[in-house]
Amino acid sequence: MFTTISELDVVNSCLGAIGMNPVTGTTSTNPNVTAAITVFNRVSRAIQTQGWWFNQEYKLLLQPETDGTILLPEGTLKFYPTHVHQAYVIRAGKLYDPVKHTNVIGQAVKGDLIMQFDIQDIPITAADWIMKQTTYEFYRNDDGDKDKVMDLKLEAERAKMECRKENFSVAKMNSQDRPINLLMMSRIRGPLGNVGAGVNPALPGG
Repeated sequence: MFTTISELDVVNSCLGAIGMNPVTGTTSTNPNVTAAITVFNRVSRAIQTQGWWFNQEYKLLLQPETDGTILLPEGTLKFYPTHVHQAYVIRAGKLYDPVKHTNVIGQAVKGDLIMQFDIQDIPITAADWIMKQTTYEFYRNDDGDKDKVMDLKLEAERAKMECRKENFSVAKMNSQDRPINLLMMSRIRGPLGNVGAGVNPALPGG
């Protein structure tokens, strides 16, 4: 079973920081709940906009609609066209050409996307960072005790480090799986795992 963190968990973490009892839903009219959700939405977007292993799509081919416009997937935060001469930007959920001043693209476009997902749908390390960063900023905005502000900040920093470690680990594994890197490693290790051997261990350098 996967462990997840929900928006309600984040809200109750904020409320707990200021000594309030947890709530059973995020639709409460309590102003502290509303404030917590506002901070959470801002923090989640800011963190996910940075781009991580779990929310990026590479070289995705986007097809135009019948009217020539290109709709971006729901939750798209950033789009980087593969071809640098295509200076498209995001406007109202569609690609827009600021050079030609139109959103009628008329052709398929390939590019990299950064997406925003609901907190319960992202890895626990990223969700934990978002929750702890939200709690810290919420408590700080509430003019909380300075020592506790520092404690919450340190917790958020530790969670950030864990998220970055996982991001680096996944990126490293993906890099090692690339064909060119597999070939290079085979020349270093040799087919039988002998360091310094080439593809043919009988011949120096393969």
